[in-house]
Amino acid sequence: MAISCPEKVTVCYNCYRTGHKRSECPELAGKKEGQDSKGEAAKAKARSFQLTAAEAKVEPDVVSEARQGATPIVPKP
Repeated sequence: MAISCPEKVTVCYNCYRTGHKRSECPELAGKKEGQDSKGEAAKAKARSFQLTAAEAKVEPDVVSEARQGATPIVPKP
């Protein structure tokens, strides 16, 4: 005897009503993207990394200063 499964029911994790997902919730329609009613912080748009001065001197791909039209500073041997 085969058991038939009911059709998949979509439930919203914001309002807990059926028929839509949280990303499509009408209660969140006017709010900023990345923030919800629980007061969560917005998603980060960029990352930054820290280096010590000693690490920055050794790493070849570190840019310590860049100005438009500036003459590059070449260290004396």
